[in-house]
Amino acid sequence: QLIRHLLKHEKDLGLTAEQVTKLKDMQLNLDKTRIKSEADIQVAERELKSLTEEEKSDLGAIEAKLKQSADLQVALRMVSIKARRDVYALLTPEQRTKEKTEHEKVMQQHKDAGKGYGNPHGGTGGPMKDSPHKGGMLKGLPLQQA
Repeated sequence: QLIRHLLKHEKDLGLTAEQVTKLKDMQLNLDKTRIKSEADIQVAERELKSLTEEEKSDLGAIEAKLKQSADLQVALRMVSIKARRDVYALLTPEQRTKEKTEHEKVMQQHKDAGKGYGNPHGGTGGPMKDSPHKGGMLKGLPLQQA
């Protein structure tokens, strides 16, 4: 998300054409790695589920599968951390300062929006009066049929 945020605000941050090209390449590589890693994690978790459903499965095999899944998750997180560092290394000190200021502004907006239960227009965020969703009903039907 950091890279997408930077690219969205490239003019505000004063990114050069070279920086934009590098950021786009970094985002593509990160996306490809994330997609592959998440698929590998899902496969490992599915295999683990299969092992744990069998009463006679070897506990050593279960432990190995648990470790495999955990290692894949750690590797994915490390890729994200390294990418973040590489992105910041690409920015000038002035651009980093601008990004930090912009980030803090966005975080404050999210914090302020949360005060109204996520309603950017204020209000309590409570149920609307005479809401069709009231009581688990939608257009007069139980939710299972809606």
